[in-house]
Amino acid sequence: MAATLLVLDSWPVMEWLKGREPVMARFDELIHLAMMGEVQLLISNINFGEIYYNSCKEWGENRADEICEEFDGLPIRIVHPSAGGVLAAARVKARYNFPYADSFAVVLALDYGASIVTGDPDFLRFARDGLVRVEWWGK
Repeated sequence: MAATLLVLDSWPVMEWLKGREPVMARFDELIHLAMMGEVQLLISNINFGEIYYNSCKEWGENRADEICEEFDGLPIRIVHPSAGGVLAAARVKARYNFPYADSFAVVLALDYGASIVTGDPDFLRFARDGLVRVEWWGK
């Protein structure tokens, strides 16, 4: 059986890095499942950049650099957008008045037929409209 594909938004990663429960425990379990080959975790390079930016703001550049190094050891595949992916994300932003970085998560999920793991309520409208599946971790 093929592993379940999941696209990570920056939201669950930041909640995990901040040690916020219940996301921290759920994310740890997701990492465990990825190590066991039961799920495959993907994140857009743009969303990874958003994590770096938010980490710089939260803890400073040195800690953000450490987080990047630690991320290399996680079973999360960073996907670099193609030129077509960049235009598709721009189209999502224009059509839905959606944050640009988050648009890359939408496009990645569409490209791979994956669900987006998030707690960011902005994504819920895409789930309601049937555009992408959302694994909701928010309140």
